[in-house]
This record gives sequence, structure tokens and C-alpha cells, in this order.
Amino acid sequence: MHHIALSCLCLLSMSAVASEVPSQTLAQSERVQTEVSSLKKRAGEVTSKMADLMKQDATSDEAVKLLQEMVDELKQINARLKQLQEGLDSSKKDISALQKFQWKGYAQFQFSDTEEGSNSLGGANRTNNDGFTARRIRLSATHKMDDRTQLKVSLDVGGTQRQSVELRDAQLKYDLSKQASIFAGQQLTPLGYELERSSSDREMPERAIYNRTLFGGDRMRGIYVRGKVGEGLTATLGVMNSLTVTDPQQTDANRFGNLSGTKLAGVAGVRYTTKKGEVGVSGMVGDRAPTSARTITNWTDSNNNGVVDGGEVRNTNVPATGSNSRRFIFVDGALYNLVNGLTLRGEFMFGRDRVPTVSNSVPVSLVDTALNGYQIQATYAFDLKTSLTARYESFDPDTGLSGNTQSAVGLSLAHLLSPDLKLSLTHEWFKEQPFNARNNAWTLRVQYRLR
Repeated sequence: MHHIALSCLCLLSMSAVASEVPSQTLAQSERVQTEVSSLKKRAGEVTSKMADLMKQDATSDEAVKLLQEMVDELKQINARLKQLQEGLDSSKKDISALQKFQWKGYAQFQFSDTEEGSNSLGGANRTNNDGFTARRIRLSATHKMDDRTQLKVSLDVGGTQRQSVELRDAQLKYDLSKQASIFAGQQLTPLGYELERSSSDREMPERAIYNRTLFGGDRMRGIYVRGKVGEGLTATLGVMNSLTVTDPQQTDANRFGNLSGTKLAGVAGVRYTTKKGEVGVSGMVGDRAPTSARTITNWTDSNNNGVVDGGEVRNTNVPATGSNSRRFIFVDGALYNLVNGLTLRGEFMFGRDRVPTVSNSVPVSLVDTALNGYQIQATYAFDLKTSLTARYESFDPDTGLSGNTQSAVGLSLAHLLSPDLKLSLTHEWFKEQPFNARNNAWTLRVQYRLR
């Protein structure tokens, strides 16, 4: 836990420096400017007196002495002005350096309660760790090297009972021109609209089921170019690792790079945006690596005697899976302020992949299947502070097999207590075929944005 605290303290210290030092430096700069103005005014007055004295008889000893005193005063003023200018130049450099750094973040604290019951076959209730959770605590630092180059790094220390800091973003952005930029590193997956949307802006507590299942962690590692190709039209083209950062297969391999035996993934997309709405089409072509057969041995000390007794050891044979291609097409659109504050959004995904979900370390799917998912969302803003969102989502992990669809209906009421403090209450009704397991959930969340 020490490295978690150290990382947080480092970012918080950077924030303190970024917020306090500029104000101190700016105040000092204002004082210097005031003194400079005063000295210049005094120099003008002395110069004017010298000119008046020169028009008169300046040959007397008294006049010469007075002129000498004025010259000495001007020398002192000039020396002081030079000293102040050097300090002012230094302050400007300090301010410029500090303005290159920007610190942001947000924290989401919530209470969750799942209303579970037996499924249609009479199976036992599943259990969840309901209660209070720090769902997300994101700390983000962006450094602007120059007018074209910047680096963003963000960490997360919330979520589950983590024992380490989790890297979320490590994105380098380079502006090729005013119309196009290169993005490289670990960054949000450039597919659809929801995967690239910040969790601090999203109306519902979590992303849709199909996005969470197929793109665990929401981030991919790679590089892409995005630029304006017409009025309101942008295009994206890039190369990424085939799996997202917390895909079960990626984390099981415990590797940062692309898995052995797989090709890099290609991503591309176009988006058209107007004041009334937007529409986007994007896609990805990549690989999912094969997995080897293995045996998992579990020991359960049933009688708590510390000795391995008969029947307490169980071996689970995990079958091998073959490699397969990952292919996805996303189509999404939105209509803003359709009727007095009503905004509609929709996203549809279809493609082919081996669903990476595991159960007790065993893959749920052994082969790739055709699959699809979609969501439809409506948000009504009562005013600038309060809004109500309804969402329907569906995920079919195998379109060739009936009765395996997962769907959910969600309703969320959000209210801004202040511009950076949001309170939301959400209820979601989940339906999981074929057993129709009851898995409804309440989420009461407060979000504090740091900026």
C-alpha cells in the first residue's frame, strides 16, 4: 500500500505546486510591473526637469550640481529598471513552464445493492460484495512540451480492493497540423462512441455489457492518426495491439505487448458531426492468440485439519483454444436537443471473436463465434442541473445459438450539486438467458471532479 500512497502524494504535490506557485508568481509579477511603471514615471519627471533647467542658465555651480544629482538619480532608476526586467523575464519563464503542466482527475464514491434471486431453474442466488465502494479515483497529469507535443498520464486507485496503482493512460499526442494529430501509447480504444467516452461524462454507471466483455479495460496500446478531412468530418487510422489492456487473455499472459503468434490490429473510422447530432462508423481487424491446455489443481481443506484428505483435491482440465481473427464494425449516432432538452444516442456493434470470459479460470467459449451488441439511450435535461437517462442494451455472444442473449434496462437520475459535484441514483434490470437469473442493481453515486 506504500507505493499507492506515494504515487497519490506525488500527483497531489504536483497539483499543489501547479496551483499555488502560479498565483504567487503572478502576484510577484504584478508588484514588479507596478514598480516599473512608477520608476518610468519618475524618470520622465526628472528628464522634464532637466530639460527645463537646460533652457535656463545651467552654468552656475548650483545648476551644475542639480543636473549632476538628476543624472545620478536617472542612473539609479535605470539600474533598478534593469534589475526588475531581469526578474520579470525570469518570472515569465517560470509562469510559462508552470502553464505547460495541467492536473485533473475525479473521484466516484458509491453505494451499490444488487437485488438477486434464484433463476428460472431454481438455482442458488449468486452473491455480490454490496456496500460502499470507491469505484474510480482517477489522477491525471498532462504536460505540454511545446505547441505541438503533449503527454498525458493517468492513474486509478479505486475500483476493487486493489493493492497497487493501475495505469490507465499513457498517451503522447503530436499535432501534425491544425487539422491532424498523432496519438500513441496506452489510450482509449478508438471504436464507436462509448469506449472513447470518459467515465466521468457517461450518464450510466458502467459501459454496455458487450463493450465491457470484449474490450476489458477500455484501453488499447498502439498508435493512430486522427484528422479533419472535411467540414464536420474526421477520419481515424491506426495500428494497435489486438487485445485491450485487461482482456482476460492479456492479463493471464501477464504481458504488456502484443501476444505471441498474433498480428497487430488495424483500426479505422470516420465521424460526421453537426450542431444537431453526429454519426460514426468504425472498425477493427486483429487476432486473438491460441491458449494451451493445462490442469488447475485446487485444494479445499474441508475439515480444517491442515492435512490433504481424500476428496479435498480437485483437478480441472482447461482445454486448449485455437487462434482466431477479431473483426468488429461499430455504427453509432446521436441527435442533440431533439425536443426541448431530449438527446438520443445509439450504438450497434457486430463482428466475430472468441468471447474471452472465463469462469473459475476456464474459458467459457472455446471457438470464435459471430456476435453483436447494441444500446439505445435517451437523456432528458430538465434544466442545466438535473437530467434523467434511460438505456436499453443487449449482447448476443453467439448469433448462431438461440437463448443466450444478455440484456439490461437502466434508469438514472443525475443532479449537479455544483459544477464539479454530481449525485446520481441508478437502477438497472438485467436479464441473462437461458436461466433468466435475477440480477437487478441499485447504484447511488457521488462524483467529485478535480480541475
